[in-house]
Amino acid sequence: MKLLLVDTDGTGLSLCWRAAQAGHQVRWFIEPKPGTHADLIGKGFKGVEKVTEWLPHAKWADLVLATANDKYVTKLD
Repeated sequence: MKLLLVDTDGTGLSLCWRAAQAGHQVRWFIEPKPGTHADLIGKGFKGVEKVTEWLPHAKWADLVLATANDKYVTKLD
C-alpha cells in the first residue's frame, strides 16, 4: 500500500516507520515550523520518504492520513 501521512506536529513518525517496516511505501509530510527543528524529525529513517509538499503526492497514495483535523482538513476533503 502507498501511504501518505500529513502531519502537523511530528506525532506520525512512529506510524510511518511501522508501515515502512511492514513493507508499505510511505511518504511523510511534516508541517514546517520556522524557528524549530521540525526538519530534523525523522531524518535518516529508511523507508520513510519525507516530502516538503503533501498535495502533489495525494493522488499517488492509496491512503492519506492526517494526524490532526485542523489545518489541512479543507484540502483533504
